[in-house]
Amino acid sequence: MTDWQIIHRTRYRYPNPAERALHLAWLKPREHRDQTLRNFTLECQPEADELLWHTDVYGNAYCFIEHLAPHEDFSVISSATVACSEYDWTKTAGRGPWEQAKSAPADVEGCEFTLSEHAPALLDRLRDYALPSFPAGRPLGEAVLELGKRIHQDFAYVSGSTSVTTPLQTVLDNRRGVCQDFAGIAIGCLRTLGLPARYVSGYVEPIIGGQSAIGASHAWAAVRDTDGRWLDFDPTNATVARGGHITLAWGRRYSDCPPLKGIVYGGGKAAPEVAVEVTRIDTV
Repeated sequence: MTDWQIIHRTRYRYPNPAERALHLAWLKPREHRDQTLRNFTLECQPEADELLWHTDVYGNAYCFIEHLAPHEDFSVISSATVACSEYDWTKTAGRGPWEQAKSAPADVEGCEFTLSEHAPALLDRLRDYALPSFPAGRPLGEAVLELGKRIHQDFAYVSGSTSVTTPLQTVLDNRRGVCQDFAGIAIGCLRTLGLPARYVSGYVEPIIGGQSAIGASHAWAAVRDTDGRWLDFDPTNATVARGGHITLAWGRRYSDCPPLKGIVYGGGKAAPEVAVEVTRIDTV
């Protein structure tokens, strides 16, 4: 296990006083078989009038934050220490033919993560892009990793070239974007083949691949194997997601588990100022 310290700061400076604000924050790293949360704190400035923790339908912890008094500056700072396993699924999983990992009609989880909301024309493009990596009988792991490598090669990582509302069609047309876009491409491709795929938000060790946005959160994809285990892979960096990938939350898409979203009454337009520090902690 490797311990990581993550500090995630988000700040809004409003041009005019915000009269009231409601936010939802998916900033608490979740625990799973390869990840343990050692400690976690979340601080708001100004102090929230209401701060309540909940669990969403996917098992992610999220926080409801409410401010009732006027304010011109709002910040959220989360701090966590997380232990992550160096487990590499390529050594033990994803070895069966990819067709065997398809979702069956009675598979509730599989059907949810296979269903796509994209238009038919876009689904055709995604399927056509995916198929060269998925010849008949190829092991699931090999096919998925090749798909991730192709996305890494075919799409340029350009910070600021897209936003969270940029359509996947635009990313395909322009062949550039950021981590959430590349995760979306991978997920869309897998679902067109009947493979359950989910979106994963989190953080990544800054040195991995060299294409992660240092100072920001990260995103990648996961496909479900025949035994029900989810195999995480990172198309942005053309790598298996392990060790240096710290999971925050997962869902069907970005909008299911963004680090922070909300509604602000008044205040005017303000872009978020985001700073993320990911530090490896040496353990004895």
